[in-house]
Amino acid sequence: MATPRIPAALLLFASASIAQAEPLNTIPARTTSVTPFSACAAWDELDDLLRTVKKEEDQTPRSVYSQIAKVKSEKAFLTLRKAVAMLRDPSPLYDAYSAFQEFEGTELESSALDYLKNEALKARRDPNKKGATRALERWGLKAENELTAILESRADDELKSIAIRPLISRLGERGDSDSLTLLLRYGPTGRRAGDQLKTALEKARGSEVLALYEDVLSHKNTGVDRRKMLLEVLASWKDTDANRLIAARLRDSDPDIVVRALEILGASNDPQWTEPISKLLRSKDDAILRDAILAMGRLSKADEMWVDQLFALADDKNPVARMGAAAALLELRSAQAVDILHSLLADEDWRVRSEALQQVGNLRREISIPVLIERLDAESGRIGHDVATVLRLMTGEDHGRTGRRWNQWWNDQGQDYRLPSYEDALALDKERSSRRQDNKSQASFYGLEIVSDRIMFIIDQSGSMAAPAGRNRSRGAGGGPTRLDVATKEFGRALAALADGIEFNVIFFETGVKAWKKELLNLDEDVRAEATEYAGETSPAGGTNVYGALLEAYEDERIDTIYLLTDGGPSAGEITDTNEIRRRILRLNRTRRVVIHCISIGTPSPFLRELARENGGSYTESL
Repeated sequence: MATPRIPAALLLFASASIAQAEPLNTIPARTTSVTPFSACAAWDELDDLLRTVKKEEDQTPRSVYSQIAKVKSEKAFLTLRKAVAMLRDPSPLYDAYSAFQEFEGTELESSALDYLKNEALKARRDPNKKGATRALERWGLKAENELTAILESRADDELKSIAIRPLISRLGERGDSDSLTLLLRYGPTGRRAGDQLKTALEKARGSEVLALYEDVLSHKNTGVDRRKMLLEVLASWKDTDANRLIAARLRDSDPDIVVRALEILGASNDPQWTEPISKLLRSKDDAILRDAILAMGRLSKADEMWVDQLFALADDKNPVARMGAAAALLELRSAQAVDILHSLLADEDWRVRSEALQQVGNLRREISIPVLIERLDAESGRIGHDVATVLRLMTGEDHGRTGRRWNQWWNDQGQDYRLPSYEDALALDKERSSRRQDNKSQASFYGLEIVSDRIMFIIDQSGSMAAPAGRNRSRGAGGGPTRLDVATKEFGRALAALADGIEFNVIFFETGVKAWKKELLNLDEDVRAEATEYAGETSPAGGTNVYGALLEAYEDERIDTIYLLTDGGPSAGEITDTNEIRRRILRLNRTRRVVIHCISIGTPSPFLRELARENGGSYTESL
């Protein structure tokens, strides 16, 4: 027998009864019939699903919400609303709100959008507002009116920064002052979304836009990421008015902004900016001083007075000035500049040698090869490894880490020898990489090879490091090793594989930060045993002060490599915002040149992956 259809009036009455106190007028009256469904089966199914939510509450499987919505009836709509009222945590709320997208393309589409908008604007609890706004974001431009209503409301900035994401291109196309203001105030500045925002803003030009940008750049509440993004937009204009606004940021209170302005103006090929840049040659900020010298080098190559000043800076008592000079000498490319750059390869400060080595590699001149071969036997550890790497990427050859074999090869080359292209040399190096992996040093930490001889290990001992090691272990099951147990064992194994004479130290951190010794120690049997015993006595407690641990490591100016291990995001210390930590360390490393390798325990970490990438290191996971 065919299943009878339920009259619309009866359906509305029944739906209203299960919604209890919720008013009927939240669903607009319609003259057309609702989407039909199998009455008895669907009715019972919705009641059963709602009972599941009532019982499980925030532990309800997310599939339950989509099962409710897929019935696509008015009762399903009101049942899903009832389910939302039973939830408290942000994640299940977002899942439930997202299920309303199942009504897209049905007669209830506008009701779903209205409901989500009202929840975003009028819900009593912030998790509801945020969940509803994120759910609207999924609708994209289908929810343009609702998302615009959030942007024009008194909602907090976090909700507006979510609501604006699907509208970025549309607002950029409009290009009016109100649209640009919304983009500048609430547009995301992260790596991917920030590129979309930058593209949208680049479409708008003119004096009114410049005035708007000037206000945003100079406003004290504008974040560093937003100001840097705006400098990128202005750089794309490539005109004097935009560069004048960029030059004004040379007086900015934030060093990151000053450095980025120096980079942009240095690449402009317009010498009119040398006067304001030259004032920064007296800066006490290391990153600003280095990049001011580099910017002057790019803009003043034809100025004989500047060239003389640059040669003098290469002999300055301040190693940071010598680093800036090494970078600027590359811009000159004259015979005298190359000779001075070669001399800086033997500088007393390892950071200057590292900077000069990078620039010699960028220069790619045959005349540099015998100089680099000579440095092979003069360097050790990471710098020696880097010299061999530069030689490989210049010549396409691989004759190891000592000068003897390289000299034999070089003596066999005739006067007509020409370097291969960088692309060809890189391809040859990649072909050999598997063999180098097979023959690499046994010394490693979580699989990351150790080539440095001045190392700082930074190991997390926060409370979460008490969790059992391994992805599938339940807490406390079988009394297995904890994450900290495994980390300290791996630390001891790395020390056992390192040769005597290697200099190292270790920092264990939680809310507090403590270095084992005040400075690097030479490794020998007694020191190895003492460090291993010390590590074994650590116990997990407290929060995760990543920034404090990194700063403590940088207190020792001799370290050139860090191995950072942690199982969680920063949660304690002066700075916990991961973008701010990355920004500060990157600026510090413009002149410190410390390689940072990162190991994430228990879960993937985009923060650690980016921290390693930005600072010349490798990233690995132990899940």
